[in-house]
Amino acid sequence: NIIQEWDNTEHILKSLDDSDLKAGEISFEKGKLDEAKEYFEKVLKKYPNHPEAINNLGVIEFFKNNLDDAILLFNKALEEDDHYFDALINKANCLKNKGDFLTAINEYNNVLHIDTNNLDALTSLQECCSLKIKDIKTSKEINSNSFEIAQNQTKDNSSIHEHNPFKNNLRNKKRCIYTF
Repeated sequence: NIIQEWDNTEHILKSLDDSDLKAGEISFEKGKLDEAKEYFEKVLKKYPNHPEAINNLGVIEFFKNNLDDAILLFNKALEEDDHYFDALINKANCLKNKGDFLTAINEYNNVLHIDTNNLDALTSLQECCSLKIKDIKTSKEINSNSFEIAQNQTKDNSSIHEHNPFKNNLRNKKRCIYTF
Protein backbone atom coordinates (compact mmCIF):
# COMPACT_ATOMS: atom_id res chain seq x y z
CA ASN A 1 0.00 0.00 0.00
CA ILE A 2 2.79 2.44 0.87
CA ILE A 3 4.61 1.55 -2.36
CA GLN A 4 1.45 2.14 -4.38
CA GLU A 5 0.92 5.53 -2.70
CA TRP A 6 4.54 6.46 -3.45
CA ASP A 7 4.12 5.48 -7.12
CA ASN A 8 0.94 7.55 -7.34
CA THR A 9 2.62 10.55 -5.72
CA GLU A 10 5.61 10.24 -8.04
CA HIS A 11 3.28 10.00 -11.04
CA ILE A 12 1.38 13.13 -9.95
CA LEU A 13 4.65 15.06 -9.48
CA LYS A 14 5.91 13.87 -12.86
CA SER A 15 2.72 14.99 -14.58
CA LEU A 16 3.06 18.41 -12.94
CA ASP A 17 6.61 18.62 -14.26
CA ASP A 18 5.39 17.60 -17.71
CA SER A 19 2.75 20.32 -17.61
CA ASP A 20 5.35 22.91 -16.59
CA LEU A 21 7.65 21.72 -19.36
CA LYS A 22 4.82 21.85 -21.89
CA ALA A 23 3.73 25.28 -20.67
CA GLY A 24 7.32 26.46 -21.05
CA GLU A 25 7.48 25.05 -24.57
CA ILE A 26 4.25 26.82 -25.50
CA SER A 27 5.51 30.09 -24.03
CA PHE A 28 8.77 29.68 -25.94
CA GLU A 29 6.93 29.00 -29.18
CA LYS A 30 4.96 32.23 -28.65
CA GLY A 31 8.22 34.12 -28.16
CA LYS A 32 7.66 34.66 -24.44
CA LEU A 33 11.18 33.73 -23.35
CA ASP A 34 10.95 35.13 -19.82
CA GLU A 35 7.70 33.28 -19.17
CA ALA A 36 9.16 30.06 -20.58
CA LYS A 37 12.19 30.49 -18.35
CA GLU A 38 9.93 30.76 -15.30
CA TYR A 39 8.24 27.45 -16.14
CA PHE A 40 11.55 25.64 -16.61
CA GLU A 41 12.92 27.11 -13.38
CA LYS A 42 9.75 25.89 -11.64
CA VAL A 43 10.62 22.34 -12.77
CA LEU A 44 14.18 22.79 -11.49
CA LYS A 45 12.95 23.89 -8.07
CA LYS A 46 11.35 20.46 -7.70
CA TYR A 47 14.02 18.51 -9.55
CA PRO A 48 17.30 20.46 -9.70
CA ASN A 49 18.94 17.93 -12.02
CA HIS A 50 16.18 17.72 -14.64
CA PRO A 51 18.16 17.57 -17.95
CA GLU A 52 15.31 18.70 -20.23
CA ALA A 53 14.58 21.79 -18.16
CA ILE A 54 18.29 22.64 -17.94
CA ASN A 55 18.69 22.17 -21.69
CA ASN A 56 15.67 24.34 -22.40
CA LEU A 57 17.13 27.13 -20.27
CA GLY A 58 20.25 26.82 -22.40
CA VAL A 59 18.18 27.29 -25.53
CA ILE A 60 16.67 30.45 -24.06
CA GLU A 61 20.15 31.78 -23.28
CA PHE A 62 21.12 31.03 -26.87
CA PHE A 63 18.21 33.09 -28.15
CA LYS A 64 19.25 35.92 -25.86
CA ASN A 65 22.72 35.62 -27.47
CA ASN A 66 24.30 34.57 -24.16
CA LEU A 67 26.32 31.81 -25.81
CA ASP A 68 28.71 31.15 -22.93
CA ASP A 69 25.80 30.79 -20.48
CA ALA A 70 24.01 28.52 -22.95
CA ILE A 71 27.05 26.25 -23.25
CA LEU A 72 27.33 26.04 -19.46
CA LEU A 73 23.68 24.95 -19.25
CA PHE A 74 24.09 22.37 -22.04
CA ASN A 75 27.14 21.00 -20.19
CA LYS A 76 25.11 20.81 -16.97
CA ALA A 77 22.33 18.90 -18.79
CA LEU A 78 24.99 16.54 -20.17
CA GLU A 79 26.36 16.00 -16.65
CA GLU A 80 22.94 14.62 -15.76
CA ASP A 81 22.62 12.53 -18.93
CA ASP A 82 25.78 12.29 -21.00
CA HIS A 83 23.87 10.86 -23.97
CA TYR A 84 21.12 13.47 -23.94
CA PHE A 85 20.90 14.04 -27.67
CA ASP A 86 19.25 17.45 -27.67
CA ALA A 87 21.83 18.94 -25.31
CA LEU A 88 24.65 17.46 -27.41
CA ILE A 89 23.43 18.98 -30.66
CA ASN A 90 22.48 22.26 -28.97
CA LYS A 91 25.98 22.55 -27.54
CA ALA A 92 27.55 21.78 -30.90
CA ASN A 93 25.41 24.38 -32.65
CA CYS A 94 26.16 26.94 -29.97
CA LEU A 95 29.90 26.35 -30.37
CA LYS A 96 29.53 26.70 -34.14
CA ASN A 97 27.68 30.00 -33.73
CA LYS A 98 30.39 31.16 -31.33
CA GLY A 99 33.02 30.46 -33.98
CA ASP A 100 34.70 27.60 -32.10
CA PHE A 101 34.60 25.34 -35.14
CA LEU A 102 37.12 22.72 -34.07
CA THR A 103 35.32 22.05 -30.79
CA ALA A 104 31.99 22.10 -32.64
CA ILE A 105 33.31 19.43 -35.03
CA ASN A 106 34.16 17.20 -32.07
CA GLU A 107 30.68 17.72 -30.62
CA TYR A 108 28.98 16.97 -33.96
CA ASN A 109 30.98 13.75 -34.09
CA ASN A 110 29.61 12.90 -30.62
CA VAL A 111 26.09 13.54 -31.94
CA LEU A 112 26.76 11.29 -34.93
CA HIS A 113 27.93 8.48 -32.66
CA ILE A 114 24.39 8.44 -31.26
CA ASP A 115 22.48 9.16 -34.47
CA THR A 116 24.60 8.44 -37.55
CA ASN A 117 21.80 9.56 -39.86
CA ASN A 118 21.19 12.99 -38.36
CA LEU A 119 21.15 15.29 -41.38
CA ASP A 120 21.21 18.45 -39.28
CA ALA A 121 24.43 17.36 -37.58
CA LEU A 122 25.95 16.22 -40.88
CA THR A 123 25.06 19.51 -42.56
CA SER A 124 26.52 21.55 -39.70
CA LEU A 125 29.62 19.36 -39.61
CA GLN A 126 30.07 19.89 -43.35
CA GLU A 127 29.68 23.65 -42.88
CA CYS A 128 32.31 23.70 -40.15
CA CYS A 129 34.71 21.67 -42.29
CA SER A 130 34.28 23.43 -45.62
CA LEU A 131 33.41 27.02 -44.87
CA LYS A 132 35.21 27.54 -41.61
CA ILE A 133 38.35 25.43 -41.50
CA LYS A 134 38.72 24.86 -45.27
CA ASP A 135 38.81 21.05 -45.06
CA ILE A 136 37.25 20.47 -48.49
CA LYS A 137 38.06 16.73 -48.67
CA THR A 138 36.20 15.95 -45.42
CA SER A 139 33.40 18.27 -46.46
CA LYS A 140 32.89 16.35 -49.72
CA GLU A 141 32.82 13.04 -47.84
CA ILE A 142 30.23 14.37 -45.41
CA ASN A 143 28.17 15.79 -48.29
CA SER A 144 28.21 12.39 -49.99
CA ASN A 145 27.10 10.67 -46.78
CA SER A 146 24.33 13.24 -46.26
CA PHE A 147 23.04 12.75 -49.80
CA GLU A 148 23.04 8.96 -49.40
CA ILE A 149 21.18 9.17 -46.08
CA ALA A 150 18.61 11.55 -47.57
CA GLN A 151 18.02 9.17 -50.49
CA ASN A 152 17.64 6.18 -48.15
CA GLN A 153 15.19 8.07 -45.97
CA THR A 154 13.13 8.99 -49.03
CA LYS A 155 13.11 5.36 -50.20
CA ASP A 156 11.96 4.26 -46.75
CA ASN A 157 9.16 6.85 -46.92
CA SER A 158 10.71 8.49 -43.88
CA SER A 159 10.65 12.24 -43.73
CA ILE A 160 13.97 13.93 -44.25
CA HIS A 161 14.88 16.23 -41.38
CA GLU A 162 13.48 19.66 -42.05
CA HIS A 163 15.73 22.56 -41.27
CA ASN A 164 13.31 23.63 -38.56
CA PRO A 165 14.24 21.24 -35.77
CA PHE A 166 11.61 22.71 -33.45
CA LYS A 167 8.93 21.20 -35.69
CA ASN A 168 10.87 17.90 -35.71
CA ASN A 169 10.87 17.87 -31.91
CA LEU A 170 7.14 18.46 -31.74
CA ARG A 171 6.49 15.83 -34.38
CA ASN A 172 8.66 13.32 -32.52
CA LYS A 173 7.12 14.37 -29.19
CA LYS A 174 10.49 15.20 -27.66
CA ARG A 175 10.53 17.41 -24.62
CA CYS A 176 13.32 19.63 -25.86
CA ILE A 177 11.92 22.87 -27.13
CA TYR A 178 14.41 23.54 -29.87
CA THR A 179 17.61 22.45 -31.46
CA PHE A 180 19.30 25.08 -33.55
